[in-house]
Amino acid sequence: MSEPRIVKTGYRRIIDYPRTGRRGWRALIPSRRLVLTTFLGTAISFLGLIAVVYAMVRTPDLANLRLPTASVYEYSNGTPFAIVGPQDRVSVPISQIPPTMQHAIVSIENPTFYTDSGISPRGIVRAFVNDVEGKPLQGGSTITQQFVKNAYLTDKQSLSRKIAEIFKAVKITQGYSKPQILDYYLNTVYFGRGSYGIDAAAEAYFGVQANQITDPARAAYLAALVNEPSVLELTTPAAQTQLRQRWNLVLDDMVKSGYLSAKQRAAVRWPSALKPGGEVQYDADGVNVTALVNVTNESLDSLHARNPAVPDATTVEQGGYTIVTTVNHGAMVDAVQAVNAGVYRKLGPGSEPSLSTGAGVHVGLATIDAATGELLAFYPGDSAYNDATQAQIEPGSQMGAFSMAAQFADSSLLEKEVAPGVPTTSQSAAESLWSLMGKTGLTQNLIADPAELPEPLSKLEQDPELSIGIAPESPVRMASAFGIFADNGAYHPFATLLSVADNGSTVWTYTPTTTQVLAYAQSKISTQILRDRHALTASANSFLDPDAAVGIPGTIGGDVTAWYSGFNANIVTSVAVWDEVQSGKASKAYITQHTLAGLGNILADDSAEWPATVWSAYTAAVTSGTSPTLKPAPGRTFGPVPAPGIVNAASVLKPAGGQ
Repeated sequence: MSEPRIVKTGYRRIIDYPRTGRRGWRALIPSRRLVLTTFLGTAISFLGLIAVVYAMVRTPDLANLRLPTASVYEYSNGTPFAIVGPQDRVSVPISQIPPTMQHAIVSIENPTFYTDSGISPRGIVRAFVNDVEGKPLQGGSTITQQFVKNAYLTDKQSLSRKIAEIFKAVKITQGYSKPQILDYYLNTVYFGRGSYGIDAAAEAYFGVQANQITDPARAAYLAALVNEPSVLELTTPAAQTQLRQRWNLVLDDMVKSGYLSAKQRAAVRWPSALKPGGEVQYDADGVNVTALVNVTNESLDSLHARNPAVPDATTVEQGGYTIVTTVNHGAMVDAVQAVNAGVYRKLGPGSEPSLSTGAGVHVGLATIDAATGELLAFYPGDSAYNDATQAQIEPGSQMGAFSMAAQFADSSLLEKEVAPGVPTTSQSAAESLWSLMGKTGLTQNLIADPAELPEPLSKLEQDPELSIGIAPESPVRMASAFGIFADNGAYHPFATLLSVADNGSTVWTYTPTTTQVLAYAQSKISTQILRDRHALTASANSFLDPDAAVGIPGTIGGDVTAWYSGFNANIVTSVAVWDEVQSGKASKAYITQHTLAGLGNILADDSAEWPATVWSAYTAAVTSGTSPTLKPAPGRTFGPVPAPGIVNAASVLKPAGGQ
């Protein structure tokens, strides 16, 4: 028996499904009209949703983009030497990023950057497919998309993040020029070694600022890191092989993009990057940057204790500050070279101190501007312990200069002729010397840390042997105190900071303080005697220039320590050399000082030759030539000094103005 025929009622459903006039499974097959209508409806709805969401997305305001920034520590000329903070990032304008560096990044990361709309259709499709299949999303984003992710989104791999990334990228492309976008990208992308942005990366890998990355080799090196910075930053053979492969790919892409010719590409050689920092970090010139940072932090903490408006080191490490120090990079380099040439190269590699305190020959050097008190340079040694600012070493017989100056406070001495010699060592003379030491900062550490003293403080204050240097001092305090002979008896406490700024707004600037600790006549007599002493020393030592500066050696106790302190114009430098040996296990280590006698085949009586050689070479480097590293104070010139001779105290006249 046949099935009854289906009769159409004439009523038309909006969606004819299941289909009328069909039986069984055929009724479930949608009509072409329904399929087309459904597809078009879905597409229109999807596009409408995209249009609504796109309209709701605001164009990011890049000008007011706030990114975590580091605090920058700078030399006196504004050149950074360290970056600290939550993110090692220092923003630089695109005008300061060499074209070669820009081309390297664009070639490897987004060759169509200058012509695309800010998104990669291929990358979008791949992200959608991977999300549907449950696979991790892959890279391939444009530079604009990468910037959006770095600045506004997270690293979470999801389709929703990808969609937000796309919308913002298109908006940014419409609202900003390509150079502006590249500018922001290069200041946000991560390069490894904790470096965010191209300037921090250039410093971390090559010890220079971004504007110095002008060669294809280093530019390609940094561009190659962006792909997998946490892997390619490693120094393992596998990571370095992978990095070199990526580096070659960058250079090849630069040729494809027309930024390099084949001939130029063939001439590029693998660059030498800095090793990752360890306990002690150095710059490309061998300067101990760790010591510089530590000295800066100590100064910040000390200044904060006196002036709460100045941030302490912990606050600065939260980022956003610019700290300008008094230190001159060129003089720091000169110090490294003078110490290496004058001591360590003569003794051989086995005599250099290790990274542990007190393991061999130590050298501490400090340079002060006597006119302002500014610390211009120092040599701290090769460990986290600073031999220039922290070491407490007996200054020896050079303290006779201060004993002599202290005795000149007695006006009766101004009527006598004074010749070079050893001052008297009476108790009253010791008390006068202690008083002068207090006025020039030489008792500060002694009072603060009595454990370093050779005897109780109450006894030391009156000990006649103060004049032969039994009270330990650091090279930086010695140089600071010695400044009274270079600045007509005026003392300026040494300073290491010039200014502190919070996000570009200055919160503190250095103002020198002055204390007149010697009368003008006392100062002139003392200085002339030191000139005589320097001339006598120079006459027997060819490495000293009798007409270039004023200086005096110092030794003590079987030549356990040797010093040389002196000045040229307002530039004062103290150099100390001593030999320490650490004994016992690490948990019960103790340090003993050994005599310098026989060191480098030099007799005990001549041990001051070590610091004098360093001092002479260093002082010549920073003050001589047509373009010296350091500049004399206004109204002063570097050497020669007046001819040495016996000084008649009565002939010393006061300058005009009654100073």
